Amino acid sequence: MNQNASEFAFFKINEAIPFFDENGNILYNDIDQKLIKCKRVSEGNVIDSMISEYILDEKLYIRLLPSNKLYLVTHAKTERHRIVKI
Repeated sequence: MNQNASEFAFFKINEAIPFFDENGNILYNDIDQKLIKCKRVSEGNVIDSMISEYILDEKLYIRLLPSNKLYLVTHAKTERHRIVKI
């Protein structure tokens, strides 16, 4: 699967990406519901960028489009960058 392909997308429900079990049942309606409970490792500086890596403690999957297949997620990384107007 090529993430740069125009048809590539994360499966979403109401703009949220759910986590599934291996059978395709939704365990978390939004990945954020799980990430706030996981161990987090912070990187970067808190002034310009905040990068956090989350280590998942259970087998969770996301669904990718257009294949609609489930993919195991073991870690998740979030990045937030400050936008400064000059």
